[in-house]
Amino acid sequence: MILSAGKRRGFLIWKRPSGQLPFQRKIVDAGEANRYYCQAIQRFSGRRFFARLVRELTDADEAGMRLALAEAQCAGDAGEVPVGAVIFHNGNVVGRGQNRILRDCDSTAHAEMLAIRSATARTGMKWLADCTVYVTLEPCAMCAGALVLARVSRLVFGADDPKTGACGSLRNIADDPRLNHRIDVRRSVLREPCSEMLKRFFQNLRRKDA
Repeated sequence: MILSAGKRRGFLIWKRPSGQLPFQRKIVDAGEANRYYCQAIQRFSGRRFFARLVRELTDADEAGMRLALAEAQCAGDAGEVPVGAVIFHNGNVVGRGQNRILRDCDSTAHAEMLAIRSATARTGMKWLADCTVYVTLEPCAMCAGALVLARVSRLVFGADDPKTGACGSLRNIADDPRLNHRIDVRRSVLREPCSEMLKRFFQNLRRKDA
């Protein structure tokens, strides 16, 4: 099955090779986008259909990323590196997380790790299948590995991390064929505000240290 961007704005389209449209629905927000994405995966999995997620999904992903940015802002206000994450399942936010390394005195308290723990506690599911994770910064090796182990269906992130990014920059754990699960990844959603928040945080930190 192939997932690719389509050209008809405002619709999620699952297209037969013949050109017929067996699945078409207006997308409203990030939650609805994820819900129909998961329904379509279940409906057409194992059949000879081509999948197209069209441009309206971009707007839906931006809505999800803005929630992650709100989490990141809270972390930054608390003196943490401003990274935030939210997890959607069936159209609902089931997990939230923000960096809490300093506050919890825990080097593993990254936004994605806390969001995963929040989602599993709330849903009672050990596997986060049919979930979409939105995070403002490309996950590191630890977080990417945790997302794979949690069997997350889809990952959307904002800013690339050329130093420690493990979802396409430095390495690609999320899409490693040697692992038993691979994640559908979309990158660079609201990249500018995500990057600017991090840049501004470290600039202010350097001024305080000067």
